[in-house]
Amino acid sequence: MSNQPTPSSIADTLVDFEFAIYNDGLQRELFADTTPVEITMVESLLTPGLQTSVKFHSFKKTDNVKNLDKLKDIVADIKIRRPILSLINHSTEMNITQRIYRLEKRRMLDINNEEYILQLCDQTLLTDAENLVSWSWKCSTPTQITSEVLRRCAKAKLGIMEGSYPARDYFADNIHPFQVVTQQEDVALAPGDDPSFVHFMTYEGMRAGSGDPRGLHHFRSLKRMAQQEPSYVFAVAEIGYDGKYSSMGVFGGKKTFTIMEHSFPADFDLLSDILNGVGGGGKSVLIFRPADKVISLLGNKGGPCGVGAQDLSEAFSNANNPSLEGCPTDVEKHLLKRQARMNLLSENDVALRITVPWMTNLHVGQTIEIKIPHPSGEENYGSGKYLIASLVHNIRTGGYSTITMDCVSESVSRGEL
Repeated sequence: MSNQPTPSSIADTLVDFEFAIYNDGLQRELFADTTPVEITMVESLLTPGLQTSVKFHSFKKTDNVKNLDKLKDIVADIKIRRPILSLINHSTEMNITQRIYRLEKRRMLDINNEEYILQLCDQTLLTDAENLVSWSWKCSTPTQITSEVLRRCAKAKLGIMEGSYPARDYFADNIHPFQVVTQQEDVALAPGDDPSFVHFMTYEGMRAGSGDPRGLHHFRSLKRMAQQEPSYVFAVAEIGYDGKYSSMGVFGGKKTFTIMEHSFPADFDLLSDILNGVGGGGKSVLIFRPADKVISLLGNKGGPCGVGAQDLSEAFSNANNPSLEGCPTDVEKHLLKRQARMNLLSENDVALRITVPWMTNLHVGQTIEIKIPHPSGEENYGSGKYLIASLVHNIRTGGYSTITMDCVSESVSRGEL
């Protein structure tokens, strides 16, 4: 293969990491004879926060008694490096700064050593828990409301905030900032009346030790994300294809990375598609309009069993209200369209699960291209473009580190599995 990178040493191909807290005295006191052995970091389109777990092995028979309660609410810094990534002009280091909020699963490994796990999270997760929102907006889009409440109330750093509609009047009744955003997800529409907005976080933008340590908050639709150009190309390396694929190489003019493991939990599901309103009977919504004392049934009314045969929702509407000031609730438009699209992101409905060597710039919300070679020269069933729905970094001592991704087909943009 041409342009295949060559490491200068075996060490360059491995992954190493460091863990430190922003208190030199506690660092010496609590981490003497203590070694971090594994780091797990998770991103998900269904999770509006970032949480990191670090497993430690600690030697008990030291001169001092370690009071691990002192670690509560301490800021920690994690640096992860893989030097070989520089050969493909790729970032070689990931820096993470988060707060320690939980100590768990502490147990003795033997008479002299114990194991425990520290859980860390982004500061915005704690800020969200500490604050409630009682605020009103007039004729504002879901994206405008989401951006303002994340920035002002959760002190979040914003990433991609995709435009949405319709503009509506909205009142937050003493709820947490992330709950406000959840309510905006339910009513936000992308072009084409697509109801698939999600609020999630990525580890992008973190600068450990200085600058702004926060991760990025995103408000985006599955439709737009699935339509992106692939960020990376991954290939299944099979016997007889050594000349075409390698862990880092070039195939078809694109940098290609090898898939270590892959599986297809769910290729299609007609029942799921019907429940999501794609084909079949679809959904219905029962609308109550107090202004003119009218009850309306929207959606598919057919079937020998009447309304009971449909997937039915209920809502109040302020339509036809002569005293209305501002914007209508528009439930007649958005509620029927906000189907059970999020079910397509569930673990049981993942189209592709792959494990790849650790990289720094992979994040949920990106699309990737998968190549599965066939002896004919074409590509096997399962090849194509996928959207990364969840992603787990697993960093271990000894340099063995991977990323496992759960991906959904680009057809998720149409509400199909």
